[in-house]
Amino acid sequence: MKSYMKQLDALRAIAVIGVVYQHFVWRRSPLPFFRDTINWGGIGVDLFFVLSGFLITKILLTSKDKVDRCEETLLESAKRFYIRRTLRIFPIYYLTLITSAMLSVASSRDAFFWNLAYLSNIYVALQGKWPPLIGHLWSLSVEEQFYLLWPWLILLVPRKHLLKFLICVILTGPLYRAGCFIVDASSFITNVITLGTIDLFGIGALLAYLKTSGRYSQVSVDFFAKQCLLAGGIPFLLLLMLKYPDTYNTFYRTFEGFFFLWILHRASDGFTGAAGTVLEWKPLVYLGKVSYGIYVYHNFMPTVGRSLASLIKVGYPSQAFLQFSIDFGLTIFTASLSWYLIEKPLSQFKERFGKKRLTEPGRVALATE
Repeated sequence: MKSYMKQLDALRAIAVIGVVYQHFVWRRSPLPFFRDTINWGGIGVDLFFVLSGFLITKILLTSKDKVDRCEETLLESAKRFYIRRTLRIFPIYYLTLITSAMLSVASSRDAFFWNLAYLSNIYVALQGKWPPLIGHLWSLSVEEQFYLLWPWLILLVPRKHLLKFLICVILTGPLYRAGCFIVDASSFITNVITLGTIDLFGIGALLAYLKTSGRYSQVSVDFFAKQCLLAGGIPFLLLLMLKYPDTYNTFYRTFEGFFFLWILHRASDGFTGAAGTVLEWKPLVYLGKVSYGIYVYHNFMPTVGRSLASLIKVGYPSQAFLQFSIDFGLTIFTASLSWYLIEKPLSQFKERFGKKRLTEPGRVALATE
């Protein structure tokens, strides 16, 4: 694995650890700074969004190059993208939905068809509250809605207009949130609807465009990323300390996204020194590799842990740290089983859809044809 891929996996791990901490122990933390000041789960989810925008757009820009060179058609490129995403995302997501419904998890049954259609975020917005156990699925719906539309936009927008298009996408996020503020919409409508997060995806996509377009030198991209660190990082940290994330200030996510742009830019090139050592630490890289499973399963694990303890007639610890250790350990164990038994085999299978074969002189075709 290339160094930069290890570092991006480590960032996934950091993001999912923030989410797990938020859901498992946040309210019970004895340290006020870690309990009252920072929304760790929100930051983790937003980092996932920027990462997705970066990685998915990078893939699509490679496909766009092939379409432009007439090596494949637009439909072939889109088909391959959707097949690969389906094999990566759907299996354990739907396995979780079906299993939780069969085990009579009330919230899962009530929202089953919303979750089935990847409309969990809309369900949450309409309910105006987080449903127990399945509330975290809202972000997976946002991701899937992004995946559904984004390939066509990137593949169809003329290359000469791509930069302007991405800037418009980034501006859409704060404009939507400003509109919600003006009409006094709920924080759920403001933040879990895809338009309320679209600037994060757009910022990740902008980085992918700058790094792959060939129009900008490494020095230019480095300079831009440093400006994003200053222009985004400082306001983001100030708003964070002022606890504006609780009301989701109009520009908070945009500042946050530009701060993450700098981090992703450096990690995709490969941090050196102490940061590089941390981001290439094997346990952290492994957690990043299984982070999708960790995210999907984690909210169910405290219930599973207590059920197992009751079954074998042992007491469940009351201390927050011990509870977190057990629940997180169960989550990693479940995610690891999922990775080796389901996700990794399917990941290897989906690689078939990224390879091409020559069928006749002068014609390159997809292996899926």
